[in-house]
Amino acid sequence: KKNNAIKFLNELGNPFSKILTDPYGIISISLGAYGVPETFLLNKKSKVIKKYIGPLTNKNILEIIKIIK
Repeated sequence: KKNNAIKFLNELGNPFSKILTDPYGIISISLGAYGVPETFLLNKKSKVIKKYIGPLTNKNILEIIKIIK
């Protein structure tokens, strides 16, 4: 739910440049999402290039930085 997501990001910080909402769960199903938290890196064509299940770690963040540069 949107309010839960906002509360989560306000408490723990928001490292993302964009946040998508999926009120009907259609996008989540097509991405293969099944739990929270999950992080998806998408290219400009909205194709998933990397998926992280669970909270991001410092190692994940360093990997993401390398990918997006």
